[in-house]
Amino acid sequence: MKPYHHKISPRELASFVDHTCLRPEIDSSKIETVCQEALELNFATVCITPFYTSLASDFLKGSKVNVCTVVGLEI
Repeated sequence: MKPYHHKISPRELASFVDHTCLRPEIDSSKIETVCQEALELNFATVCITPFYTSLASDFLKGSKVNVCTVVGLEI
């Protein structure tokens, strides 16, 4: 059986990846930076702490990048 090879660009690959920033010391400017990076690099989501989901949702409104968060993660 022949191995399956699919050529995928780095941008296409990024669309399957979550851009994650779960550090406890982050602030709103870091969240905006993470969101901007996700837009520029075509990530699927930004994964952030629950406190900043509203900010990220507003920043990413109208884009293809989604927001995800975690529950019960001890950091």
